[in-house]
Amino acid sequence: MSKATLNTLEALNQATYGISLNRPAAVFTGASATPIFNVVGGRVAVRSIVGQITVAASGATNISLQSNPTVGTTSLMCAVLAAAGLEVATLLTINGDIGTAMWGVNAGAAEGQVQDSILPVGQIEFVLSGAQTISVSWIVNYVPIDTGAYLTVV
Repeated sequence: MSKATLNTLEALNQATYGISLNRPAAVFTGASATPIFNVVGGRVAVRSIVGQITVAASGATNISLQSNPTVGTTSLMCAVLAAAGLEVATLLTINGDIGTAMWGVNAGAAEGQVQDSILPVGQIEFVLSGAQTISVSWIVNYVPIDTGAYLTVV
Protein backbone atom coordinates (compact mmCIF):
# COMPACT_ATOMS: atom_id res chain seq x y z
CA MET A 1 0.00 0.00 0.00
CA SER A 2 1.42 3.39 -0.97
CA LYS A 3 2.03 6.21 1.50
CA ALA A 4 -0.61 8.33 -0.32
CA THR A 5 -3.21 5.56 0.08
CA LEU A 6 -2.29 5.16 3.73
CA ASN A 7 -2.68 8.92 4.32
CA THR A 8 -6.09 8.85 2.58
CA LEU A 9 -7.27 5.97 4.77
CA GLU A 10 -5.99 7.72 7.89
CA ALA A 11 -7.79 10.94 6.90
CA LEU A 12 -11.02 9.03 6.21
CA ASN A 13 -10.78 7.26 9.57
CA GLN A 14 -10.23 10.56 11.39
CA ALA A 15 -13.11 12.22 9.52
CA THR A 16 -15.41 9.34 10.46
CA TYR A 17 -14.31 8.54 14.01
CA GLY A 18 -12.37 11.61 15.11
CA ILE A 19 -9.07 11.68 16.95
CA SER A 20 -7.88 8.31 18.25
CA LEU A 21 -6.12 7.81 21.59
CA ASN A 22 -4.81 4.50 22.98
CA ARG A 23 -4.40 3.54 26.63
CA PRO A 24 -2.22 0.45 27.20
CA ALA A 25 -3.49 -2.46 29.26
CA ALA A 26 -3.64 -1.84 32.99
CA VAL A 27 -4.76 -3.89 35.97
CA PHE A 28 -7.84 -2.64 37.83
CA THR A 29 -8.40 -4.03 41.32
CA GLY A 30 -11.15 -3.88 43.93
CA ALA A 31 -14.27 -1.77 44.09
CA SER A 32 -13.03 1.43 42.46
CA ALA A 33 -13.60 4.13 39.87
CA THR A 34 -10.24 4.52 38.12
CA PRO A 35 -9.55 7.43 35.74
CA ILE A 36 -8.52 6.20 32.28
CA PHE A 37 -8.73 9.42 30.20
CA ASN A 38 -8.67 13.14 31.04
CA VAL A 39 -11.01 15.58 29.24
CA VAL A 40 -9.04 18.83 29.03
CA GLY A 41 -9.78 22.35 27.80
CA GLY A 42 -13.48 21.95 26.98
CA ARG A 43 -16.19 19.53 25.95
CA VAL A 44 -15.63 16.56 23.65
CA ALA A 45 -17.92 14.18 21.76
CA VAL A 46 -16.82 10.57 22.28
CA ARG A 47 -17.57 8.73 19.02
CA SER A 48 -16.45 5.33 20.32
CA ILE A 49 -14.65 3.84 23.28
CA VAL A 50 -13.47 0.25 23.13
CA GLY A 51 -11.82 -1.80 25.83
CA GLN A 52 -10.19 -5.18 25.33
CA ILE A 53 -9.80 -7.56 28.23
CA THR A 54 -6.17 -8.67 28.57
CA VAL A 55 -6.57 -10.58 31.86
CA ALA A 56 -10.03 -11.95 32.65
CA ALA A 57 -11.90 -10.95 35.82
CA SER A 58 -10.81 -12.95 38.84
CA GLY A 59 -14.42 -13.47 39.99
CA ALA A 60 -17.92 -12.03 39.98
CA THR A 61 -17.81 -8.29 39.33
CA ASN A 62 -19.67 -5.59 37.41
CA ILE A 63 -17.96 -3.05 35.14
CA SER A 64 -19.01 0.25 33.56
CA LEU A 65 -17.79 3.70 32.51
CA GLN A 66 -18.61 7.08 33.99
CA SER A 67 -17.86 10.75 33.43
CA ASN A 68 -16.43 12.53 36.48
CA PRO A 69 -16.52 16.25 35.67
CA THR A 70 -14.25 18.81 37.30
CA VAL A 71 -17.41 20.79 38.17
CA GLY A 72 -20.70 18.99 38.80
CA THR A 73 -21.94 15.50 39.50
CA THR A 74 -20.42 12.23 38.28
CA SER A 75 -22.63 10.64 35.61
CA LEU A 76 -22.89 7.14 34.14
CA MET A 77 -21.85 6.64 30.52
CA CYS A 78 -23.55 3.22 30.49
CA ALA A 79 -25.20 0.70 32.78
CA VAL A 80 -23.14 -2.11 34.33
CA LEU A 81 -22.03 -5.33 32.65
CA ALA A 82 -21.41 -8.53 34.61
CA ALA A 83 -17.78 -9.33 33.77
CA ALA A 84 -17.47 -12.77 35.38
CA GLY A 85 -16.76 -15.37 32.71
CA LEU A 86 -15.75 -12.92 29.96
CA GLU A 87 -12.68 -14.30 28.24
CA VAL A 88 -9.38 -12.67 27.34
CA ALA A 89 -9.73 -10.55 24.14
CA THR A 90 -13.40 -9.71 24.83
CA LEU A 91 -14.19 -6.29 23.39
CA LEU A 92 -16.02 -3.86 25.69
CA THR A 93 -18.08 -1.03 24.15
CA ILE A 94 -20.94 1.32 24.91
CA ASN A 95 -23.69 2.44 22.55
CA GLY A 96 -23.97 6.02 23.83
CA ASP A 97 -27.27 5.54 25.72
CA ILE A 98 -26.52 5.90 29.45
CA GLY A 99 -29.34 3.49 30.35
CA THR A 100 -27.95 0.66 28.22
CA ALA A 101 -25.40 -1.76 29.66
CA MET A 102 -21.81 -1.89 28.49
CA TRP A 103 -21.48 -4.47 25.71
CA GLY A 104 -19.13 -7.42 26.04
CA VAL A 105 -19.85 -10.87 24.68
CA ASN A 106 -16.63 -12.82 24.66
CA ALA A 107 -13.98 -12.26 22.04
CA GLY A 108 -15.98 -12.64 18.82
CA ALA A 109 -17.39 -9.16 18.11
CA ALA A 110 -18.71 -5.97 19.68
CA GLU A 111 -21.49 -3.48 19.10
CA GLY A 112 -20.43 -0.04 17.84
CA GLN A 113 -21.42 3.24 19.44
CA VAL A 114 -24.71 4.49 17.97
CA GLN A 115 -24.64 8.03 19.38
CA ASP A 116 -21.91 10.29 20.70
CA SER A 117 -21.35 10.77 24.43
CA ILE A 118 -20.86 14.47 25.15
CA LEU A 119 -18.46 14.94 28.07
CA PRO A 120 -17.36 18.02 30.02
CA VAL A 121 -13.89 18.76 31.37
CA GLY A 122 -12.97 16.04 33.87
CA GLN A 123 -12.20 12.34 33.59
CA ILE A 124 -13.55 9.17 32.02
CA GLU A 125 -13.44 6.47 34.69
CA PHE A 126 -13.56 2.68 34.52
CA VAL A 127 -15.77 1.41 37.35
CA LEU A 128 -15.18 -2.00 38.90
CA SER A 129 -17.41 -3.30 41.67
CA GLY A 130 -16.39 -6.01 44.11
CA ALA A 131 -12.95 -7.04 45.31
CA GLN A 132 -11.85 -8.53 41.98
CA THR A 133 -9.07 -7.91 39.45
CA ILE A 134 -9.28 -7.39 35.67
CA SER A 135 -6.90 -5.97 33.05
CA VAL A 136 -8.17 -3.91 30.11
CA SER A 137 -6.61 -1.83 27.31
CA TRP A 138 -8.63 1.08 25.86
CA ILE A 139 -8.96 3.09 22.66
CA VAL A 140 -11.18 6.17 22.42
CA ASN A 141 -12.18 8.14 19.32
CA TYR A 142 -13.42 11.66 19.89
CA VAL A 143 -14.11 15.05 18.35
CA PRO A 144 -13.43 18.31 20.23
CA ILE A 145 -16.57 20.43 20.63
CA ASP A 146 -14.89 23.47 22.19
CA THR A 147 -11.78 25.11 20.76
CA GLY A 148 -8.77 23.72 22.60
CA ALA A 149 -10.55 20.62 23.95
CA TYR A 150 -8.71 17.28 23.88
CA LEU A 151 -8.23 13.97 25.73
CA THR A 152 -5.14 12.60 27.42
CA VAL A 153 -4.33 9.18 28.86
CA VAL A 154 -4.25 9.00 32.65
